[in-house]
Amino acid sequence: MKRDITQLFIEWKNRKNRKPLLIRGARQVGKTYAVEDFARQYYANYVKVNLEEKPGLKRLFVNMDPKLITEELSVVYNTDISPGQTLLFIDEIQVSPEALLSLRYFFEQMPELHVIAAGSLLDHTLNEMETPMPVGRVEFCHMHPMSFMEFLQALGEDKLIDYIERYSFDKGIGQAIHEKALNLLRYYLFIGGMPEAISNYIEYQKLNEIERIQSTILTSFQYDFAKYGSRSQQQHLMNAMKYVGQHPCSRIKYVKIDPDSRAATVKEALHKLVLSRIIHRVRHSSSPGVPLSKHSRDDIFKALFLDIGLSNSLNHIQLTDPTKILTINEGSMAEQFAGQELLTLQAPYSDPDLYYWTRL
Repeated sequence: MKRDITQLFIEWKNRKNRKPLLIRGARQVGKTYAVEDFARQYYANYVKVNLEEKPGLKRLFVNMDPKLITEELSVVYNTDISPGQTLLFIDEIQVSPEALLSLRYFFEQMPELHVIAAGSLLDHTLNEMETPMPVGRVEFCHMHPMSFMEFLQALGEDKLIDYIERYSFDKGIGQAIHEKALNLLRYYLFIGGMPEAISNYIEYQKLNEIERIQSTILTSFQYDFAKYGSRSQQQHLMNAMKYVGQHPCSRIKYVKIDPDSRAATVKEALHKLVLSRIIHRVRHSSSPGVPLSKHSRDDIFKALFLDIGLSNSLNHIQLTDPTKILTINEGSMAEQFAGQELLTLQAPYSDPDLYYWTRL
């Protein structure tokens, strides 16, 4: 499946002042697949180092010497690592602060080697590191679930994509095209944008398999919570994730998430979900124009869930015929869909901001 972020990878590869690229995004949004697909197309070879699967390799990065690191990796993986010909991909880099810091030295001492790193819980590590990432020596980009247009592309709907991209609001839409686009949108609303769910649907066309995949992804998020502290803290995270997923784009009131816990406890749980990219904070703004951040408030916000398909899964909506499913939360689904699309439309190299306006 093609991902729009590949274009950013190509532009990064062709830049003379290229820096190591660090991809930020939630678990299961397709970071690894996108990098590997890019590497196969544009490099003679690539070396993938998964520090979560092979924790012993973390020792290689302690010395911070790029030449020594690549020499050892070349032996471990029995392959050449040639600047300009090889892509070095460090996956799940968040488990090694030393590997993160070594990116600086790859830029300073071995700039001709193309290096990409990614991590599912990367923001937690960046937030907790005693030594901050060196400014100006690493590039960042952000990945999200697949957009509706990427969904259509995966389905092979090239003509519909072309029609939508050329569409002008001063002309109408034919009824047949409208019905087709609407039906496909309904499928996207319930399948969602997680690559595994879309890939499985394309191959097998079985919606009950989508339910299983969505449930597995949500369970993997909960397993990650075990890394965040005590059982009580994990339970707060689960409560917050479940609430936001079942009430996407609702204004957050801590007491509604967990009436038996202190506001500070719930606030911390939400903050960790933001760092995990499972939810996105949509701040209130009373600004009459741009910039919206001028009159925004951090204490008044809505929470956008990672993916609309996962949100509907948390609401236990059985997938039969998406074109005929009618839920009582159509309004919040529309807002969740719009929010996801707006995130994907923002430049991937910037941390996206979303705002909402309402009279308080």
